[in-house]
Amino acid sequence: MGDFLEIFTGYYPYYLQGARNTIVIALIGVVGGALCGLLICLMRMAKGKSILTKLMNGFSRVYIEVFRGTPVIVQLWVAFFGIPLLIPMPAGKLLDMDLECLVPCLIAISLNSGAYVAEVFRSGIQAVDGGQMEAALCVGMKKGMAMRLIILPQAIKNVLPALCNEFVTLIKETAVISYLGVADLSYSNNVVKTLTYSMLPCYLVLAVYYFILCFVISRLVGLLEKRLNRERKPGNREMSKKAQAA
Repeated sequence: MGDFLEIFTGYYPYYLQGARNTIVIALIGVVGGALCGLLICLMRMAKGKSILTKLMNGFSRVYIEVFRGTPVIVQLWVAFFGIPLLIPMPAGKLLDMDLECLVPCLIAISLNSGAYVAEVFRSGIQAVDGGQMEAALCVGMKKGMAMRLIILPQAIKNVLPALCNEFVTLIKETAVISYLGVADLSYSNNVVKTLTYSMLPCYLVLAVYYFILCFVISRLVGLLEKRLNRERKPGNREMSKKAQAA
């Protein structure tokens, strides 16, 4: 217990620095995953008998199965060694993380997250009343315009809590990128282990930091979800409008 408290109070700058980097990595990952997932979702939901539509449907299904069916650490190593062969990696640092190591990891994390977020977006779009698309088409809108201006804004609002939960998930799952030399929270713990030679206390401290991050963000997601649920209730919206008018 003494070693735990000593490490928790004496080496907190290392852990705080790693926690900051982990939040940044997870945030970039969830944004990239949302963009990728939305694209894959639209490709999978595309309807028609053209060859292009069939290719998009097939690609989206293969993409989801591949990234869901292989371990994240394998995807990270493939990206780490494979992506620099295709495109040059930028030099420099983001905060204190080398971009040469960080960029392939972010790409792999975003692609992996996109495979899960695609299904989230698909359920969010399907939750929007289908009559709204029909009404938009009746007033002369094209399907793409109706999707962009009417359906997607409502779908994004529907899936926002799920995206926030994906952010929490990425905070935990990105711990594996420390094996590739990215200075996240787990990497900071490895540094402290090297300095103190205390294995169990260091991992207990690491668990506490991960728990605090996930607990706080989960509570904020819960508050956001409650607020969105209140706004969806017609009675509350009408009362809100009357209050504003008054």
